[in-house]
Amino acid sequence: MSHHRWVQLFDKACSMNFDAAHAIVSTAKILRMQVMNLETPQYLYAFPVSGFFTLPSEGLSRFWQLFSSAVFDRDLVTRDSEHPLSFYDDSDDGFELTISDEWGDAWFLTVGPSQDRSRNNTPLRRRSSLALAPYL
Repeated sequence: MSHHRWVQLFDKACSMNFDAAHAIVSTAKILRMQVMNLETPQYLYAFPVSGFFTLPSEGLSRFWQLFSSAVFDRDLVTRDSEHPLSFYDDSDDGFELTISDEWGDAWFLTVGPSQDRSRNNTPLRRRSSLALAPYL
């Protein structure tokens, strides 16, 4: 496990929501333990969209990239995609994930190749390109 990933995540979380930074990193560590101890599930619940973990839209894509990289202990990068919160590992195994709030008032990490799942109904896809601008 790269200590550097946790430091980057904590720094980004502090810059976005100082009061919740420790809880955000703790949540990522809990998810990391789930991923290490179980077969990687298709959907991982991260935390509520609103409330204690409210994150501003500015820098949201970078936050999720750091969060996901820490959870999966991989160097994830962005891809030219229609979905602004989609990341992948450039290694041979083709690991890919998307961050979505499509199941209501919570953020989920959706694991698997994009062709294996539909993203047509995610709230991000239903929003206009103008509304998506802050996520990029």
